[in-house]
Amino acid sequence: MYKAFGIVSSSGRNIYVDGMQDYRPIGAFSFLGRYRVIDFPISNMTNSDIDRIQVYINNKPRSVVEHVGTGRHYNINSKSGKLQLLFSEHNNDNDIYNTDISCYLDNMESLSRMNHPYVVIAPSYMVYSIDFDQFLHTHIESGADVTLLYHAVDNAKEAYLTCNVLGLNRQKGVESIEPNHGNKKNQYVYMDTCVMKTELFISLIKEAKNLSSMYTLADILNDKCETLDIRGVAHKGFFASITDFPSYYAANMALLNYKSAQELFHDNWPIYTRTNDSCPTQYFNTADVKNSVISNGCQIEGTVENSVIGRGCIIKKGAVVRNSVVLAEATVGEGVHVENEVVDKWAKLVHKKEIVSEHTTSTYQQEFRKIGMQINDSFSYNDWVEIYKKLVFWELELAETENGMDEMLRMQKSEANNGFNKFIKNNYMDWMANSSIRPLMSNDIFKTKVFPLLDQGEKVFFILVDNFRYDQWLIIRELLSEFYTFKEEETFCSILPTATQYARNAIFSGLMPLQ
Repeated sequence: MYKAFGIVSSSGRNIYVDGMQDYRPIGAFSFLGRYRVIDFPISNMTNSDIDRIQVYINNKPRSVVEHVGTGRHYNINSKSGKLQLLFSEHNNDNDIYNTDISCYLDNMESLSRMNHPYVVIAPSYMVYSIDFDQFLHTHIESGADVTLLYHAVDNAKEAYLTCNVLGLNRQKGVESIEPNHGNKKNQYVYMDTCVMKTELFISLIKEAKNLSSMYTLADILNDKCETLDIRGVAHKGFFASITDFPSYYAANMALLNYKSAQELFHDNWPIYTRTNDSCPTQYFNTADVKNSVISNGCQIEGTVENSVIGRGCIIKKGAVVRNSVVLAEATVGEGVHVENEVVDKWAKLVHKKEIVSEHTTSTYQQEFRKIGMQINDSFSYNDWVEIYKKLVFWELELAETENGMDEMLRMQKSEANNGFNKFIKNNYMDWMANSSIRPLMSNDIFKTKVFPLLDQGEKVFFILVDNFRYDQWLIIRELLSEFYTFKEEETFCSILPTATQYARNAIFSGLMPLQ
């Protein structure tokens, strides 16, 4: 191993796991029953022969301190190795200045004492396996100033919305580090993992401080993309970014798949954790367990399906736990039905007999925050079309169920309308001045969609319906699909004013009202 020390960074202010992060940082979250999330970056480092590790904690340190302790259970060399826990002076979750840079600055004395030529930085909120020895070797062989680790995904429109993504050239040079706006499905998600010389790392921290007290390491690296040689290296295998509640639940559920678990856990790459002396799990005659991960020390009398059960849990007779994550020492009482839930540690579910999150409602609750972020980050007409289609989809889905989501959806639609109004106000006059930059509009429909077909000798049946909404079209399309195949579906933007006598006439005439 090249002489390098490791840093495990804490989560940024843009990351929040609702309902759980109020009580402990993400690194201390229970994962897959027996681990904590922070076990993965520390184990990756110790398996790669990095035995000097600094763990930075920017809020609620107690649970991390209790779990990590001196680090002896991570197989760190007791003579030459050392694990340090370092804390931020800005320990308020909502403090905009509580960044990774501020945490490094608060502990600059400890950083300056590290005499290792290289530093490897990994986050405490992502789960993956990697050989940092090979990662560092690749960095040194390339001659780059900084090497970043990324994971290629094809679902960036729906997931990883609180992560950064990399802009790469053909030589895997990094051209930008930007937030994922959810407008492209294929992206290179930055895993907040990098390697560079210690001297450069310290200089970047100081430069970031001089530029802005709100700067993060990703911000200063983005600024340096043109002046430093920053390269990207692809990660293969299982990868989970735990940056919101849905991603925490999904990461646990994903590893119930044996193939996914094999991508994360390897025989020669142990994931270390703090253990305790407890008896094996006891399965009673009434127990029925399918496709689940059950930790030690549990008592199982009921039914468990597609679930993760933490240490010391009690599932009573007649209880049903399905598609859920149950954290340590929880009790599910007799006859209680739990489905699609995350049950926090020490919880006792004994009084209410049915705790079931309806799939549609719970999924919209998970999507609510993502759609809200897309509303704030929408810069193009296509971005707004995507948001509109999502809101219509959820309006139709929620209409099929009895739920309390009506007001939440109404508020989000109102927020989107306000944002779209500002977008039109800022861009409409530019569209009028330059037709090449505007979306398809009322007066362009015949010119771009109808006349080309007529010129080719095609027969065209043109149907125009006043005040025809997209949700209405979706319902009608389902009925028509028995008789027709739909080759193309596209939205257009009405001219202003949208009143029928103007907008409809613009469609048929191909002219604007003043013309």
